[in-house]
Parts: sequence; structure tokens; C-alpha cells
Amino acid sequence: MHRFVHLVWRRFLPLLLLFGLLATVSIPAARANDEPSLAVSQALFTRDTSANEATQLDELVPGIRAELRTTVTNLTDAPIFVKISWQEVTFGARTATEQDPDEDQVLRLTSGESRSFARPVPPMPLMEPTFQATLVDQVLSSTVTACVLANPNAVDDPCPAPELAPASSVRHVLNIPLRINDLGDAPDSTNHAGVPMLAYPTIQANFPTVFAPATGTPSGPLHVDPRPFHLGPRVSLEAEADLGPDQDPRNNLVPSANRPDNDRADDGIRLDPATLKHCEPARVGALVSVTPAFKAAALEAGVTQGYLNIWLDGNRDGDWADAVECPEGSSAAVAVEHILIDAPIDLASLNPGLNPLTFTTGAVPWPDALQERPAWLRATLSLEPSTKPLTFGEVRYGDGRGLEDAQGNALRFRHGETEDYLINRRGAATQPELQVRKVGRVVFDADLGERIAVWLIEYRNTGSAVAENVVITDAITGQNINELLIDVQSNPEVEPTAEENRLSFAVGKLDPDTGGRIVVRTRLPATTGRAALINTVTMRADATSNANASATIRIGLPAPIIVAPGSGVTCNAEVTVRGLATPGAEVRLFNAGGATVGSPTTAGPNGRWQIAVTLNQGRNQLYAQARLGEQISPRSAPLAIFVNPNLPFDPLSMVFSEEGTNTRTRPEDRRGITSPDGWFVHLRPNTTYTFSVRSCCDAAEASLTLQIRGLDPIVLTDATGNGIYTGTFTTGDLAEDVAFRLTVVCGAQNTESNGLLTSFEDVQILDGRTDTPIVTATVTFYRMTTDGFSDVPLDYQDDEFQNPINPDANGRFGFTVNPRSLLVRVQADGFQPVIIRSSNGLGNFEIQDLLSVPRVAPSGEPEDGLGTITPAIHWREPLTATLRLSPSFGGGGRYRKIIGSGGFEGSSLTIQPGSVVEFVNSDIWENELLVPRQPEGSPDPRPRVAPQHGDHDHDHEQGALFTTGLIAPGGSFFATFDEPGVYTISDAENGFNTLTVLVEASAPPPGGRFQVFLPVLQR
Repeated sequence: MHRFVHLVWRRFLPLLLLFGLLATVSIPAARANDEPSLAVSQALFTRDTSANEATQLDELVPGIRAELRTTVTNLTDAPIFVKISWQEVTFGARTATEQDPDEDQVLRLTSGESRSFARPVPPMPLMEPTFQATLVDQVLSSTVTACVLANPNAVDDPCPAPELAPASSVRHVLNIPLRINDLGDAPDSTNHAGVPMLAYPTIQANFPTVFAPATGTPSGPLHVDPRPFHLGPRVSLEAEADLGPDQDPRNNLVPSANRPDNDRADDGIRLDPATLKHCEPARVGALVSVTPAFKAAALEAGVTQGYLNIWLDGNRDGDWADAVECPEGSSAAVAVEHILIDAPIDLASLNPGLNPLTFTTGAVPWPDALQERPAWLRATLSLEPSTKPLTFGEVRYGDGRGLEDAQGNALRFRHGETEDYLINRRGAATQPELQVRKVGRVVFDADLGERIAVWLIEYRNTGSAVAENVVITDAITGQNINELLIDVQSNPEVEPTAEENRLSFAVGKLDPDTGGRIVVRTRLPATTGRAALINTVTMRADATSNANASATIRIGLPAPIIVAPGSGVTCNAEVTVRGLATPGAEVRLFNAGGATVGSPTTAGPNGRWQIAVTLNQGRNQLYAQARLGEQISPRSAPLAIFVNPNLPFDPLSMVFSEEGTNTRTRPEDRRGITSPDGWFVHLRPNTTYTFSVRSCCDAAEASLTLQIRGLDPIVLTDATGNGIYTGTFTTGDLAEDVAFRLTVVCGAQNTESNGLLTSFEDVQILDGRTDTPIVTATVTFYRMTTDGFSDVPLDYQDDEFQNPINPDANGRFGFTVNPRSLLVRVQADGFQPVIIRSSNGLGNFEIQDLLSVPRVAPSGEPEDGLGTITPAIHWREPLTATLRLSPSFGGGGRYRKIIGSGGFEGSSLTIQPGSVVEFVNSDIWENELLVPRQPEGSPDPRPRVAPQHGDHDHDHEQGALFTTGLIAPGGSFFATFDEPGVYTISDAENGFNTLTVLVEASAPPPGGRFQVFLPVLQR
């Protein structure tokens, strides 16, 4: 232990002394009674790109885009430097625990100043829909610590525990429950708003729907995880029936508008009211969906049976609690509104996927005098028998409430689903009711190589009668949408037509409770002014009022990218900053105080710019901002450079250049900083590199020597006399990290710089059918900007590495990359392109305008006071993978599965062997799917895949996965399933979203056009 401490002290003491002596900041006096000097808090908000304001969430439903916001405030009367440390966000049954920070940020706060940062909720790990023996609630946990720094450069010093230093260190833990519940949507006057609802005109609704045990009234059924065992093809998730987040996205009940029946996944019960007769049994059809994993786990746990219960409000009095005596000659003496009581379902007899079942009810109370009037029906599927607090004669029955214990306390069902229907509408005064929703988003299209707008239209007939001659028109204010149009994707398919400056969709007939989705992709109009695109959709039909909705997106100038020299320590105060920006834009550099540094410049035709600056000794922080006409971009990511003229060499100049390529790698520490010590560099095994470094030694005789463990010392030489010393070496197999030392002798001064050489493997591109290398592929890199929530990349071309590149004869290519900053597009003739985001955008971004373009005051500073976007810095890591490309679709029959904002709109799909499935992304967010190469339980003789889909790994026990890459909004991916069996497809962003594909010879042909709406990678 003593030796370890000695080594650490010897290694880092020079750096600590360097930063400590040259950069100091006064610390305000401790506040009275150890009151904290700063405050930190976190909250969860939605990420609706078209909303004027984000909504704060106390709980989260998977599939809903959300972000975590951190706010830190200086409570003192003097400026302070603050270090913020974010721990990795976790998902699971336990709340946050103490762990090493995942990201750090250092900032200066003036007295009373607050700064806010936002980071998207990271991808949720795979949560396979399977049986739960006991209820386990899932929690999203985020921990952030903030502390006052005596030395703003000592960012490696951990914040002290708040318990030990309450005046200078604070911590905030945020635990957000993850809700994957299902509840009913029949009207309930005991809702949380306390607003009476109507079951029928003039009749108050007393159906137990909301889950509110605290009210003392019967709670409705709540199913904790309906995904593995539910009614019908689909199930939508919600936190509660009348409040909180909902996948639909409208809550099942909107009491203030007296609007029930909003669950869009009630699709599992078939009952024809025309067949009902008073006091006679009826036949009911039910579709029961079950996953293979659920069935196996339930049977193994000894759970062999499920139950179906159905209630029908026969006397139309707004509840399901009534019973009647039947007239003589009826098939039963009594009829209760609980018409199907605990009908058993044998789990062992269920097949994976959808199971059509038929049940015979008890005697149905259906008075002749009321046969023409609508009635509310509830169906509940569960593993537990229903609660039956009522008795009529010898019949024990329930009133539609949820599960209760013996004392009447409300409990939750583990699995299953509740579906509510207003049936027999034909006899009521019915009319159609149109509903339309519009959202929009600016995205980068890697195929087109430009930013575009994506608009989503969701439409529906929520009324009780058929809507005739439905027409939807779509227009952009001040623009001809047809001139900007790229393409349209609709489900169900509706052919668009140009109508003056509008798009028109003749939907035609639209049955009650049916609808569709339309994704419209348009180019952005050329503009140099601050612009907002307003897209308005109008839905009209015969005999009903029109429905309208609009969405607004801001057209902003992307933030510049600073490419070089990178953050770190240098001996030279004269620095040239280089980067990328929109061609023709004026670029300025600013220091941390907002003063202009260097002379403004204009980005060239290829977007490149450079500005020469003279830096101060000590710490310098720079950022770039672009202006084009009236548009002012957000700030770039910061560049932090520490100038120490006493160093005998320039750490920032260190570069490893790979022989025969343009790959040049700069060593960095975990914060992305090149300092005199403690850095890492990823190099290719058994490869020749030239190491170069600039000398800052004024002595006549300077010597620089490179020492790599296992190799003879390499004396560096300055062959051209320009002060750049070079030496060449060849790496070994790099089976383990190799110590590296640069020794600089400058007169009597002897300085050592230590680091580690680590290995990375190339990415290999293979034909997914044959596992043979694809040598004709083209790999293009796109650099992400700090536009935050719009995810706008720019083409990254610099002399650090060639772009685009081609693989070698083995289909391999390699590079090192900031893992949160690139898009990689892989394309080969005859194959579907794959787009990989080596980042999920998980860095912390300082909040500005949520629509990605800041409001700008005449001075050029954001007027909202929230500051600029500043991503956390990460050290470079290699991207390694075996990337398998799938062949392009040649046409012909295929099954079509679509993803919408709530996930797969069907939990299962049955297809024939050898079939092609088209996965269609029908939303405004990118989507990425992970598909097994072999069915579950079958051996896979081919090598396992290491899928690249961000910062998280997904794997199946029985076989390897391949990734679809990012499916663009409105885009498709085609996958072929050859082998019979069961495949579980998962969502790389939302681990709660899965699809079971059953491949069997008896499946229907694809002509039926089965449809499943994929979730928007709302990634």
C-alpha cells in the first residue's frame, strides 16, 4: 500500500503543483452554521420537440422521450468554481448507489447564478417480457454531486462526501419509477380530479377504473406488466388511467372533458350485441397473447392457469354491480352483470403469439326495453381470480374492481390486461369525431447528407359513427410543401396528391376508433434569417367538424465544431484553432468571459475555418459561435487549453501517425485532455507508427527519447530543424496495456511524460448471409454538433483520418473516436446501408432553447439566461464490432411491421420460413432494432456478433444478434427469417419494447399485410 501511494504521488505531483501554482481562485468564506455554498437538483422532463414547454414527469413510461435536467446554483456572495459529477444512470429494482462518476464538468458561477444542464434518458436495457413470481418495481436512478473547487484545474480531485463537507459539497439523488402498467378506460367519477363523469347522457359513471386506494373507493384493475400476457395483438402502457405519462399519448380518461375510452389498444374481445338475449348465455371471442418466455417461466413456477372476467352494464345505470331475477323459462334463475366469472385459461395449451379462444358466458342481463342503447363492457385477463365482494342468491360476483386482499385493500395484478368497450352504439345518437395530432423535428439524413424536417400526422375517428369522405391536408406556412417534399410514408397507405401549395390525402371511409399515421419528410428552405417552420394539418369529413393541429420547428444555424488542437496543456501561447462550420458563416472565438479572441473568419466552401489566437498563461477556455445573416448558432463544445511556458515539450503536439494511412491519433486522458502525464492512446497491434512531438527547449542540446516497454529506447530526431521531433516504432500484439514514457532532457532539466498504449480491434464488415468479408463497402463519418436535442451532425473531414474510407482485403477498418460524437454510415452495393450512432447523445448539455435554436438578444447572447450547450468530455475509445450487412430488398411479397411512438403495435407476428419482414419506422425519431440471427434454443455455429448500437450491450442467451442500425424516420429495414422457430426482437433504445416473431410453415402468406408500428427510436 505504501509503495502504491508513493508511485501515485510521484506520478501526479508535478501536474498537481503545476495547476495548483498557476491557477488559483478565491473561495468564499464558509457560510454560517455550515450552510451549503451551492445547491444542486434534478428533474425529469419530456422531450417533445414540437411543444412550447416541456412537461415535468414524476414517473416515466418506457418509450416516452425524456431528459434529465440538473440545475446548480451558487448560494454565496462571491464567484466560485464548481465541479459537477454525474454518475451513470441506472435502471432496475434498486435505487441509486454510490459509484464512480460517469461524467464531470467544471464551471464558474457568479454570485446567485444558476446553470442548468440536460441529458437525454439513456437507452433502457432489455427487459424481456416474462413471468414475475413477485411484483418488482423498476426505477430510473440518477445521482449528481456538486462541490466548490479551490483549484478549477484539479478536476481529477473527487468531490468530498457531503456528509463530511456540507458547506462545500452537495448531492442529489433522483429516483423515477418506471411504469409499464395497463388500466381500463371506462368513465370513473372517483378520478383523481374529482370531476363527475357520465356513462351515458344524464347517467353518472361509477365504474372503478382509476387506481386510487387512498380515496377509500374501489380501485380499478392495474396490471404491473401486461406485455407478456395480454388481450389482442397490442397493449399500450400508462402510469395511471387519468394522469401521468401514457404511450397513447392521451390519458385513458380525461375527466375535465368527460372523455373516456382513449386507450388505443383495446383489441382483444369480440362480442356481437345483436346476439344477446335477456337472461341467456352468450358466446364471446377473445384473443390472448403470450410470449414463450412467460409461458415457460410461469409453468416452471407452478402457475398453470389464467382467468378471463367480463362485466356488462345491462341496466345502463353506470356500474357493473347489478343482478336481476330471470323470468320463468330462462336458462338461469338470475343474471348478474359479471357475465363471465373466472373463466379458466390453460397456460400450457397456449401457443406463443395470438391464441383465438371462445367462451360461453353466464346468463346476460340484457332487458328488451334497453336493447337499442349502448352499454359499457369490461374484460380483464389476469393470473389471479377476480375480486367478488357481491352475492345474489347463490352467485358470488364482482363489480369490475381490481384485485383486493381479504381486508379489501387494493392490490395490483402482476400481468394481464383490462379492456373497456362502449358496445351497441348503433342504437345511440352517433356521429363521427375527428382527432389529429402533429409533431415535427429537424433531423440529419445520412443518405441525403443534409438536415431535413420530419413531420408526423396521427389521425383518428374517436366518434361512434363512420366518418365518410375523410380528407387530410398538410401545409407549411409561407412555403409550398410540394416543392420541399422528399417523400411520404403512410400507414395504412394513402397516396398523397399535390393541391396548390398543400399536400392532400384522400383517406375515404374511417370506421369508429380507427386511424393511421403519416410521416412527411421535407427539405429545409434556404434562409439566412431566424426562421420557424409552422406545419398545419387539417382533417375534414362529412357531417362533422374539422380537426386541426400544428407543429413548429426552428431552422437554426448548427453550432461550429472545434477540431484542433484539442483540449490539453501546451508550452506555446500562439495557437491556431481549426474547425468546421456551415460554409459561408462567420465564425468567432470567445473566451470564458465572452470576449472575442482572435479575428473573426469565414468558413470556406468545405466548411473549414481557422483562427490564430494568443493565449494567456494558465487556464484558457474557448468556444466558437457562427453567424449567417440573422442566424446565430449555439456555442460549440468548449476548448480548454492550459499554457505553461516552463514545459520543455508541448503535450498537445503529441501525435501517433499510422504508416500508410492518414490516421493520426492524439493521446488523451479520460476527460479528453492531453496533459503532460496520465494519458492513453489506442493503437493497432503489430503496426508501424511515427511518434511526433514539438520541443519547447531553448537549450542548445536537447534530447527526447521514447521508451516503450519491450522495445529498445527510440531516440527522437528533428530532421527538418522545425522543432518537431519524430521516431518510428512497431507495436507488438498489445495483448495487454503497454507503458510508454517520453523523456525530455533540456539543459539540467529532466522531464518524463508517462502514458499507456492500448489495443483496439478493427471493425469487420461481413455479408450477413455468408459471413464473407465485404471489401467494396464505403464508410463515412459524421461529426455530431452541440445542437443538443436536434442531433444535427456535420460531415467531419480533417487530416486526423481519411473520410470516407474503404475496408481492407479482409473487410476491416479501424479508427479511434470520441464515443459520443460520431455517426458512421456503412454502404455497399447490393446491401442495405447501416447507420451507427457511436453516441446516444448522453453527454450533459447546458440547456438553452429546447427547439435547438436559442433566442438571441441584439448583443448576440442568449436572452433566456440559461447559457450555452456544453457537452461533457470523454476520452477516446475504439469502436469495435463485427458488422453484418443485410441484402437489399429485391421486391415481392413481404410482411410489413411498423413502429410507432408507443413501441411495436403488435407484440407478435407469425410468418412463413424464408419470409422477408419490412420494419417501418413510422415516427419522427430514429429507431434501432436488435434481431437474433437464429431462433431461440438453436445452436449458432457462426461467430457471435458484438452489435454496435451505442453505449449499451444487448445479448440473448441462445444466439447472436445483429443490428439494423438506425432506421431513419419514415425509413425501412428488411430482414429475412429462414429457420423455423421463435425470434425475440428488441429495441436498442427501449428495452421494454419487444416483438416475438414466430416462423412456422402453417403461417398465413404475407398478402394480408400484417402491420406493427415500431416505436420511434423516441432512442
